[in-house]
Amino acid sequence: RRLGQFEHQDLANIAWSVSKLSVRDEPLLESIAAAAIAPIREYIHQDLSNTAWSFATLAFPHEPLLESISAAALPPLSELGPQDLANTAWSFSTLQLQDSPLLTSIASASMPKRMQFTSQCIANTVWAWSALALADLPLLDALSAASLSTISHFSAQSLANTSWAFSPFALGARPLLAALASASLDSMPAFGPQELANTA
Repeated sequence: RRLGQFEHQDLANIAWSVSKLSVRDEPLLESIAAAAIAPIREYIHQDLSNTAWSFATLAFPHEPLLESISAAALPPLSELGPQDLANTAWSFSTLQLQDSPLLTSIASASMPKRMQFTSQCIANTVWAWSALALADLPLLDALSAASLSTISHFSAQSLANTSWAFSPFALGARPLLAALASASLDSMPAFGPQELANTA
């Protein structure tokens, strides 16, 4: 079958599969993108997020597709869960696409759900703003507070990733970074090379 005959969920699944396998087949990705753009408004929220994540993971910035995803995602962003919000922000920032309306909407949708964010979702969301040299202070403050309230449950990886994500905003996140430093000292035996590098 030609990709144009595939259902939109099939296209999202193919994109997700090749990204999980780290297969950067540019003709295939171009074909997926071309086939996905027309029916993009039929995608469910998770398929939008997964498709953006797939292209970002493979460092394949297909701007027409991502613009379509952004336009389709904006109206229902409040319905996205924390992971989809974080993944969408991460995807656009990874590809260095500073889509202000989308990021503003993600920030607004994230605020009421901040206490539902896992440490990984927090790290990915904060990193997205950092990577684009943006500072949404209300969002960063809210996610910092959410981290502080659950830091005792953080794994070594979560401690390292959260430290790394918030470090560009050190002045505004001093209480969190101090708490992360203290918790990291206690968990240091569990740190691997990547966690040590991120924390440093």
